[in-house]
Amino acid sequence: MRGVNGLHHVTAISGPAQENLDFYAGVLGMRLVKRSVNQDDPGTYHLFYADAEGHAGTDLTFFPWAHMAPSRDGHGLATEVSLAVPSGTLDWWGARLTGYGATVAPIETRFGERALPIVDPHGLRVALVEAPPAVGRGFTPWDASPVAAERQIRGLHGARVVERDPAATAALLTQVLGFVPHATDGGWQRFVIPAPALGDHASSSGGLLSGVSGRHLDIVAVDENGASVVVHGDNGVSVDGTAYARGARFQWKPGETLCLGAGDEAAATCTLVLSHHD
Repeated sequence: MRGVNGLHHVTAISGPAQENLDFYAGVLGMRLVKRSVNQDDPGTYHLFYADAEGHAGTDLTFFPWAHMAPSRDGHGLATEVSLAVPSGTLDWWGARLTGYGATVAPIETRFGERALPIVDPHGLRVALVEAPPAVGRGFTPWDASPVAAERQIRGLHGARVVERDPAATAALLTQVLGFVPHATDGGWQRFVIPAPALGDHASSSGGLLSGVSGRHLDIVAVDENGASVVVHGDNGVSVDGTAYARGARFQWKPGETLCLGAGDEAAATCTLVLSHHD
């Protein structure tokens, strides 16, 4: 494998769904591109916010559990997600968020980039970071957004993870996933993808920060031999006649036809073919 291409999406837990929607679509101006359900708890929504077309690397998603207790701080947690915004827009964003009563900290500099730390209505730490366009990541502005196209969020910039032993995480990032060390700033270690195609930063720290923890980080891993796939959902899939149940991991090769919901003929309504393009 050549390593990963970057962050595909970040998923976190929120409070009531309507409050989450009001903030991320109504205040931050991201588009609700998909409303699905939690595969492990179908009574819970899965809300996807992204650019107008849901390009890979622009998705920030949530499982809203209105009655869940606040998270407890600890090691091994994703404590903040950062979102990229165009250069020169943070002063505008600060004024907008303050006007809506959001918790906003002063603009700071991280790794030479201007960042605006904020806290969403349910305690998730978010940072808006002025950054150039990510290499290889598409962006389509949402025409119906309350935020003008020239100021809209461009996608994921990175995630902060608090670790008891940063060395172990550093080894995983560099020796397995293909990240490289970039810099150290204020106790944080930044790792980046050398030639990113999506959001490309992961920062690790030995310190302990507060905030709502991300449920998981999904990273796309694809090479010339195909895609590594893990099956989610009760109905499974089939690939050229071979069935895979929920939880199975397999390699989907170029040219093979994958059928979703293969364990239930009534649900098998979508087929996909993986293609290889130079």
